[in-house]
Amino acid sequence: MDTPVSQSFDFEVKFNWAASTTNTAVTSVDNANTANCETDSALSTKIPSLAKFTNTGTKTLDAIGVALDGLLMNAGINANDVDDFYPPNSYGTYTYSNNNQSWFDQCMSHTNGDGYYHYHAASPCLGDTSLSATSPARCYNVASCWGYYMDFITSHFSKSLTPIGLAKDGHIIWGPYDSSGSLFDPCDLDYCNGGTIDGVYGYAATTYHPYLPSCFGPATSRGSIQQECTMMAPYCSSSSLLGQVEEAVEDAKKDVQTFSQLKRSGVSQRQAQ
Repeated sequence: MDTPVSQSFDFEVKFNWAASTTNTAVTSVDNANTANCETDSALSTKIPSLAKFTNTGTKTLDAIGVALDGLLMNAGINANDVDDFYPPNSYGTYTYSNNNQSWFDQCMSHTNGDGYYHYHAASPCLGDTSLSATSPARCYNVASCWGYYMDFITSHFSKSLTPIGLAKDGHIIWGPYDSSGSLFDPCDLDYCNGGTIDGVYGYAATTYHPYLPSCFGPATSRGSIQQECTMMAPYCSSSSLLGQVEEAVEDAKKDVQTFSQLKRSGVSQRQAQ
């Protein structure tokens, strides 16, 4: 893992405003891939003008938002534009064999080549600060974390609506549980992981890709069109199909666990960028 370096970001934005106009339209697989699989969708130039975003810092903030503990938040997309946790066998120029090692720690964070220490999902360290009281262990070295990423995350959050960050467009990023104590259902969200939460538009951290907001909403409501950069793309039709997502999670876990067993026998493992 690269060594984190001190960063200074600052911006002004209209907070928690009532957004209603579609900012990101998804009518095709290509649209879904752009919204959920491209890091450029988080660029400040994509923020709706009504948010009144102004970068007041000395650095360009390319992340989707900032966590309540001050760390940057990115969707679950790596430098290959694929899912950090459950990548597909191939996508674009990426092939599964290109990944060799997972560098995430148990806070679901890592440092990129520029020294930015950042999250790619709802960090369990935001739900349980004791995890980050000392230097976080590598996820791979924690049996309950490696291969069980989303279970590990949710086990450290209380089953209540909990704010964990602020997106650059001024909307709150909420933890994985809604006000009823249930995990957010994809049929209640749009393609940016947003929806009406606590009476106003906001974003949800989810147990399916993209895990955190990947674009700036409001967006087209989540439907049957799925992004191709992940094994964990949610699906929604006329009724709630969270069960299908949970089934896909279980299948993905089995794949990761099998791969982990192979690695422990000497087979190289994949690398999250």
